[in-house]
Amino acid sequence: MPNEQAVPPELQQAFSAYQAAGNKDPELNQVNELLDKLGERGLVLSNYAYREIFKAGERGYRLTKYLAQPENFDAAKKLFDLGEEDEEKNQAEVKRQLAWVDRHGYGVEYQRPLNSTDKYLEKRRKEIREGLRRR
Repeated sequence: MPNEQAVPPELQQAFSAYQAAGNKDPELNQVNELLDKLGERGLVLSNYAYREIFKAGERGYRLTKYLAQPENFDAAKKLFDLGEEDEEKNQAEVKRQLAWVDRHGYGVEYQRPLNSTDKYLEKRRKEIREGLRRR
């Protein structure tokens, strides 16, 4: 019987969230192809970095998608070149790049903030549709 290590439940939940985010993405095949091309170039992530990306769940998928883009090769190379030696460096770099992706909203649909006028008009449209108000 192969040597199976117990996977912590929080990591299993995070990996499920990562997979769910990937399954929702209509561009999943393109992302996989781009990741394969990174592998062909000799860029391989360390296990520490994989673990940290999976722990991030949906955010981790957005980071993966960001790193897979050809125009973001420099950011990918910085993370991929760290190697297996230093766990803390790997985790710190993944967290730094996750923070960048979050801060810049990569892979997130833009929603304009509503001001008080927009909220009033939305409420009014809803009431007209429901027949509570006339035009």
